[in-house]
Amino acid sequence: MSLGRASRTRASGRPGRSPFIGPEGLLEAAVKQAHTWAMQIFKCPHCAAQYELIMTHISFRQRSYANCQVCWKAMYSWDSSRVPRFTLVEQPDSTPARR
Repeated sequence: MSLGRASRTRASGRPGRSPFIGPEGLLEAAVKQAHTWAMQIFKCPHCAAQYELIMTHISFRQRSYANCQVCWKAMYSWDSSRVPRFTLVEQPDSTPARR
């Protein structure tokens, strides 16, 4: 049994992937979904820049910190296998972040 790419028949009758399987394959899509938590809004405690915060799970314990992209001060630290991923959304002066 292969856990890689699925070959199913689409509604149009052509063989291909199921619409429920991502381009990376069934196993990778399941791992991504299982190890990611809901997005939250996080504000830097020093300058109030807003970030999207998504916590992900890795297989080992990590000790680190994240610096704010606006004021460059440490805004979050962790010592866990749950690791944050920050994306700047809005700067303190209410200007949207460049993407």
